[in-house]
Amino acid sequence: MTCRRGPWAARQMTKRLPPTNVELLVSRLSVLACRVKPLGEGDAVLLKRYDDIFASVHIVELSVEVMDAATQLRARHGLKTSDA
Repeated sequence: MTCRRGPWAARQMTKRLPPTNVELLVSRLSVLACRVKPLGEGDAVLLKRYDDIFASVHIVELSVEVMDAATQLRARHGLKTSDA
């Protein structure tokens, strides 16, 4: 999920999921990235939209090991995180 397109795009994406046992997973890092702009701009409406979306998905906690591995990959190969 990307914050650049806003909550509307996220809602459209979830509507296109097949009506099966599919669960949308989002990292805590994505939650942070999406909430920064509306918080900084004092946009309570946009913040609520994001919070409503995040309340309906499974938030995945990233372990220290995963974060360390991602850091190593970024440093060695110049990769960007998916939220960047």
